[in-house]
Amino acid sequence: MVSTTTNYGYNKPAVNDATDEDLWGGYLNDAMDDIDGDMKTATDWVTSAISTTHTGSTSDRNKLLLCSASGGAFDVDLVAAATAGSGFSMMVKKTDSSANAVTIDPNGAETIDGAASFALSSQYDYALIVSDGSNWHIISKTVAVNSASSTVAGIIEIATDAEFQTGTDTARAITAANVKNSIGFTEKFLSSAQTITAAGTITVAHGLSQKPLFFGAYIKCTSSEYGWSTGDERECFGIEDSANNRGIDMWADATNIYIQVGLGGMTILRRTGTTGQSVAITTSNWQLYAWAFG
Repeated sequence: MVSTTTNYGYNKPAVNDATDEDLWGGYLNDAMDDIDGDMKTATDWVTSAISTTHTGSTSDRNKLLLCSASGGAFDVDLVAAATAGSGFSMMVKKTDSSANAVTIDPNGAETIDGAASFALSSQYDYALIVSDGSNWHIISKTVAVNSASSTVAGIIEIATDAEFQTGTDTARAITAANVKNSIGFTEKFLSSAQTITAAGTITVAHGLSQKPLFFGAYIKCTSSEYGWSTGDERECFGIEDSANNRGIDMWADATNIYIQVGLGGMTILRRTGTTGQSVAITTSNWQLYAWAFG
């Protein structure tokens, strides 16, 4: 049966008898195990804890330097890029919470991302660096994230319902859930088109689980008149022309919304002719819609 190496699962040839013609298989298997182990050693990160100035060497390859500057700021002096060679990589990370910086300092006039040095100032700041044989390059690093404000993009906290309701917080964001929970309604209703009849009463079952908290109505033009076009919508504002008994009155209970149309029908303002003049709608040219939130 074919066996595999421990770390990377390379297939090794089956060896039937280590003392006959398959002896080469035993040697090959041993060599593959050695290669497998060497590759793991070459690619694994090795950690090293330091707390004072570090003098770099080629042994830093694939090393993660865990730097504690709690006792004072210090430098990580890098091995010369030419000595390290192209592709040499290592990582430096600041582990303590002090204000003391850990500064990555290239050799001589060499640079790191074009700069003379690179400082790790906050706890858990890190930099993964790679040599190109002449200088050093940061491949990955800590990205500072600011707290968001009205002028700065960054991390923002979600407000609680209580914070939203207080209405004085200027740093937290609100969600649809905040609005829903704070306004106090969870249901909504919009009726189908209702026929308008002067002096008539329209009764619409709203289907909410409670008496509506808010309700109202609007009319929609179905045939143009007085400058109003088909599809135009107009909110209803109650009794709008008391002298001619034009407008509506509304009330609701736990089951229905009721709309009482005025004796003189409903009124709109002209958009043509004597603009702004109150006129009675032609009820057949309009339909009424009731809405509610609960």
